[in-house]
Amino acid sequence: LERCGLEEVAGRIIRNLSKGYQQRVGIAQAIVHDPQLIVLDEPTVGLDPRQVQAIRALIQDLRQAHGVIFSSHILAEVQAVSDRVTILHEGRVIHSGPARGDAPGPLRFVARFAERPDLSLLTAIRGVSSVDAAGGDGVLLELDGEHALDGLVAASVARGWRLRELRREQHTLEDVFLELTRCGGEEAA
Repeated sequence: LERCGLEEVAGRIIRNLSKGYQQRVGIAQAIVHDPQLIVLDEPTVGLDPRQVQAIRALIQDLRQAHGVIFSSHILAEVQAVSDRVTILHEGRVIHSGPARGDAPGPLRFVARFAERPDLSLLTAIRGVSSVDAAGGDGVLLELDGEHALDGLVAASVARGWRLRELRREQHTLEDVFLELTRCGGEEAA
């Protein structure tokens, strides 16, 4: 009861509890015998933001002493509580790896300059595979590898481009899923 935050509702009938407390009761039932592995199927579905945070904190706590498998269609939720992820699509594993990572393919960086240089000059830098304008003074760069960053910084200094920001574009699990399930330019059903 204590571990799942159920002390204040201990004497109440389960069906009269809120959805969040019912989820906690389900988790309490799953852990009462101290199993090595806990499987949670959609534990945050239908919960309000406070309840989601409480369940997230509980899952983080459970991970300290148990193996936890967390199944959900809410990919942001999976990314928030997981170290590793396996994405299934049409009954097949299409991705398995760290929950926080990048989509397959080239590295993507956003660069901002005091004054954006001619895009063709950026494309000429070794290791830069594509360049697109990204609004204002920004540029979206696709790189073959991180080695291309050295060339970009050196060119910026040598040509006086005054590089103001360089950040790696982060991908969410949703981005990864959409990229991996895309068929011929259209998303898979």
